[in-house]
Amino acid sequence: ILDMYVDYCTTKGIYIVLDHHRRTAGSGGTQGSPVASDYTIDQWKASWAVMANRYGNNPTVVGADLHNEPHELDWTTWAGYAESVGNATLAIAPNWIMFVQGVGQNLDGSTAWWGGALKDVATRPDVLSKAGRLAYTPHEYGQSVGSQDWLATDSKTVANYPNNLYAIWDTNWGYIFKNNIAPIWLGEFGGKFGVDGSGAVNQPNATSEKQWVQTLAKYLNGDFNGDGTSDLAAGNKGMSYAYWSYNPNSTDTGGLLQDDWS
Repeated sequence: ILDMYVDYCTTKGIYIVLDHHRRTAGSGGTQGSPVASDYTIDQWKASWAVMANRYGNNPTVVGADLHNEPHELDWTTWAGYAESVGNATLAIAPNWIMFVQGVGQNLDGSTAWWGGALKDVATRPDVLSKAGRLAYTPHEYGQSVGSQDWLATDSKTVANYPNNLYAIWDTNWGYIFKNNIAPIWLGEFGGKFGVDGSGAVNQPNATSEKQWVQTLAKYLNGDFNGDGTSDLAAGNKGMSYAYWSYNPNSTDTGGLLQDDWS
């Protein structure tokens, strides 16, 4: 079945990043560590080896998102895991990019969205066996997904919102791009923006969530302080991203499609 998806994307010129989303098969939410008593780091490596051996020479498949939202781990532990599995995967698929998400809490105790805490890259970056094969991939969400101190809502005012967001992103992951430490590929962002799955405008926090995503778009495109001017050097196209999600049945965000898949 996965071969069919890859073949279809090849015909359409769509590139694929494979994602180790859970340790175990089946539906359900994220699992905050890639390893457990019944799924060792060697088994995790072996799972990626299957993918790397099958698709490592297929230019449609560009890389490995090593594990989704490892929020149960501290950064030091996760960085070591990512290097170990990343290097094992690169040994089979040397042209792939290894995508490394953040954790849920930085070592200083500050928090971010699961996958978005990358503050500690500043002092403990991932180092892979092959240069130019690492990208960091934070996740960033708005009010549809949950409550955060930095997000205004229909019932909560936040000082200087939405311009307060620039500092949040700078601290957790934007500095990695701005300081040319590594590329940033925002692996997930999305929301309902006041609209339900039938297209009706009836969801909460519509105004504040639209402000969040409009500000995020400016930031990804190189306006790092909201003054309307790009801070990028000539030829730099800004940070990369993927939207969550296309399909409508992600419970908290919905998708680009409506509930009937139109």
